[in-house]
Amino acid sequence: MVLDIYGQIVTHAAAKDWGTVSLLLNQFRSGLTDHLLDEAVRLYVYLQKTQEDDDSITLIRSFRSEMDGIGRTVIKVLDRFEDVAKSGALQELFENEWRGIGVVLGDRIAREEKTLYPLYRS
Repeated sequence: MVLDIYGQIVTHAAAKDWGTVSLLLNQFRSGLTDHLLDEAVRLYVYLQKTQEDDDSITLIRSFRSEMDGIGRTVIKVLDRFEDVAKSGALQELFENEWRGIGVVLGDRIAREEKTLYPLYRS
């Protein structure tokens, strides 16, 4: 869901449909917040309880800390672009910064699937 909304934001920003971008940013914020809470409660807590070796627990804590930082950064970006529909200056900055968010989230998801999900499945 969050990735779908991300893609819709890219599409509408390219079309300069800033009113829709603004609405989608709010949806993205809500979806991301839900995802981060769900991940914190379900994935990380479960993994920390089921892993016995210190290396796995350290890895899980590292991923959790990293995702907390990414989440804070993304929320700051969302806060900064809250008025993107009303500000030409923000509109000029938006697409490049939003692509950067996509790169970070895409990289994180790929590493999570490669490293954490196998622990979850074991």
